[in-house]
Amino acid sequence: MADDHALKADGKNAGRATLLKRMTALEEDNARLRREQDQAIAALRTAKEEVDTLRRGEKRLDLILESATEYAIFTLDLEGRITSWNTGARNILGWEKEEILGREANVILTPEDRAGGVLKVEMAQALGEGRAGNERWHVRKDGSRFWATGLLMPLRNGRVEGFLKILRDRTKERLAEEERESLRRRLDAEQAVFKAVVERLPSGLVVSEAPSGRHLMHNDHAVRLLGHELADIGDYPDYARYGALHADGTPYRAEEYPLVRTLLRGEVVDQEEMIYRRGDDHITTLSVSTAPVRGPDGRITLGVTAFYDIAERKALEEALRDAKEQADRANQAKSRFLAAASHDLRQPLQSLLLFVSVLRSYVSSNKGHEILAHLQGGLDAMKNLLDSLMDISRLDAGIIEPGVEDFPVQLLLDEIGAAFTPVATVKGLELEVAACGAAVRSDRTLLGRMVRNLVENAVRYTDSGHIYIRCREGEGRLRIEVEDTGVGISPGDLGRIWEEFQQVGNLERNRTQGLGLGLAIVQRLSQLLDHAVGVRSHPGAGSVFSIEVPLGFPGEPVPQSMLSAAEDNRGRFIVLVDDDDLVLEALQEILRSWGYTVLAASSRDRALDRLRATSRRPDIVLADYQLGGGYFGTDVVLAIREMFDTDIQGAILTGETRPDHVRDATRHGLEIIHKPVTPQQLDAVLRKLLA
Repeated sequence: MADDHALKADGKNAGRATLLKRMTALEEDNARLRREQDQAIAALRTAKEEVDTLRRGEKRLDLILESATEYAIFTLDLEGRITSWNTGARNILGWEKEEILGREANVILTPEDRAGGVLKVEMAQALGEGRAGNERWHVRKDGSRFWATGLLMPLRNGRVEGFLKILRDRTKERLAEEERESLRRRLDAEQAVFKAVVERLPSGLVVSEAPSGRHLMHNDHAVRLLGHELADIGDYPDYARYGALHADGTPYRAEEYPLVRTLLRGEVVDQEEMIYRRGDDHITTLSVSTAPVRGPDGRITLGVTAFYDIAERKALEEALRDAKEQADRANQAKSRFLAAASHDLRQPLQSLLLFVSVLRSYVSSNKGHEILAHLQGGLDAMKNLLDSLMDISRLDAGIIEPGVEDFPVQLLLDEIGAAFTPVATVKGLELEVAACGAAVRSDRTLLGRMVRNLVENAVRYTDSGHIYIRCREGEGRLRIEVEDTGVGISPGDLGRIWEEFQQVGNLERNRTQGLGLGLAIVQRLSQLLDHAVGVRSHPGAGSVFSIEVPLGFPGEPVPQSMLSAAEDNRGRFIVLVDDDDLVLEALQEILRSWGYTVLAASSRDRALDRLRATSRRPDIVLADYQLGGGYFGTDVVLAIREMFDTDIQGAILTGETRPDHVRDATRHGLEIIHKPVTPQQLDAVLRKLLA
């Protein structure tokens, strides 16, 4: 038992030892494991710190990339697909990150670059050279293009894993560069044009520095005009070596030259004439103009001089002055001739016209009346020819002065229509004057002559149909038209009808068809009055002649009583004064045949003496303008008015053409009757005065 007990004790001790050994081993394992755990924890801590550091670096990189908004920065995989996209890329190219990631980078290239495989070429260059730079157009999401500089670099981590792409928008710089290049080309072109123009100018051109006066540039024509080089001249004090001369032959001082006045004082010289002795000693005259060029601060920096030779022009002006003086003397001689010829030719013709009218009452046979009719026709043709020739001459000599006034045109047209209606009726023509309520601004007499000549022409060349006188208003003017259904005018003759003695269809010069001066007078009067004339015509279909007259302001209507016929002339008393005995006798005979009581005298004094003897107040004073003893017809009328202290009606007979005679008569309210006057014209004036 004791042994058993001992054995059992030994067994227990052995188990404890084994257990202790095992526990020791376990503790050693635990210690090792704890050490390994600590090492692992330390390694994990280190790894975590490295990861945190890496994450912080990546975050900083992201922040850096995101803050680079002026640059588009993105990455590509080896297939060229976009794998990252910064804010700058979104701002510049327009795509959001979510919609661009995974797409091929070709999407930002132009179609032509995509077709050319530009991306693959750049990737190959980056792999081979480490980078690929470029400048080209790129495409935004909205399709717009922009110019950018780009850089493509490979991303390596032991091996190439992708590419980094950096773009910068340089569109503004590109456009600015293109504009600068365009401006440079334009400037070069303008400089070339300027140089070509300067060299081809008919004037000399010199550009000089201020204030020194040194010449910076000049054209070849300047050298040719001056006859010497300009390079030999230095600063402006050397200008005294130039050849400018005063009228007395003394040379200019340097400060007297136009350019020096411009450089020093800013004076602008415009076409100043300067006598100049050229390098070859030839004297000429130059027209010089100078102007200053100022800088931004207002200081004069340059002076520009242009000049040209006016010697020929000066000689021509002198010749023109001489020619004008000769022409003026010729015109004065012509005017004197016209005055003399008009008076001397009209006086005998006047007496013939009046005597033929008086003679008619003494002829009883039909043959005698027939001869008188032929004589009257010849005298009328002579009168018309003389009137027309004198009108043409007076117009050419410029001695007719229009008396422009505002007046209603209807009365003028009605008078002309009434005058030509009997002639038109005899030919079986309808002559109609349309109503016209407008007033015109013109010379009443001269405009009437223009219209009268057109109507006379229409009546003469119209055998059937009508003649219409009408008006059309428009744009401040009144167009007076005379329309006929006459023979018409061919296009080839339209330009000739305004010339003297031109008559379409009257090659035989039949004087019953006029003299060919009517339209020539119309043309000259249109120029004098500034009334444009025109014509539309077709052969066989008639013509329309027109006169453009400025519109005027309507005045008071003319009383109708002024136009009515006077009462019976019997007992009416007329004082007649003319220093031509033949004309005086003819006038006296015809007035008496019309029933007037006539006191005839050849001078002012005789007329006044006979009036004092009769003490009878005359109804009308009819006097020639140019009387003997230094008196005029107006003097006679004024003296008789003073004698009876009343405003007696009067008319002046004159063969003169001078406008001052007309002004003298109209100033005193007297009618003007130009010799030779027909009995019908004289009767019309007398009736008007007595109305």
